Amino acid sequence: MSSRVQTISCERVADLVRKGAIPWPVTILDVRDVDFHGGCIRGAWHAPYDEAIGNLGALAVKLMRFALKMHSTSAGDRHLVICHCMLSKCRGPEIAIGLASTLPRMHVQWKREGSDLAQLDLPSIAVMEGGYEHFARLFGEKEPGLFADRPIQVVCE
Repeated sequence: MSSRVQTISCERVADLVRKGAIPWPVTILDVRDVDFHGGCIRGAWHAPYDEAIGNLGALAVKLMRFALKMHSTSAGDRHLVICHCMLSKCRGPEIAIGLASTLPRMHVQWKREGSDLAQLDLPSIAVMEGGYEHFARLFGEKEPGLFADRPIQVVCE
């Protein structure tokens, strides 16, 4: 895993959901594809891996535009983006590493262009250990309030 990407436990993610930190200042990015079934973590964004990996720049812009909007109402909050797939072994970490390398390059470009996105700090990027399968196993029956039937759909174009 990249040094710019941290890991976060399912228990910590559950705490963040309970505290209402989702969708701000924490954004959960669910990148499951055909294995997306059985709901999602409450407040999660869904960007299917096949779509997201080819459009990391567009995904980065969406995350930063959201942060800009939210930052104006809650200045000082540090944005954390948590990526996961079903197991968080391949797709989730790959998207996290891709975002962690894409965002700094884009930030330089935004500064050159005078974009409003350049005023923001870059988010911290993390991968949820064990993925959705582990999260659902830990909390599925005990805390159904941590889950939703549908995520927030993110189109990465």
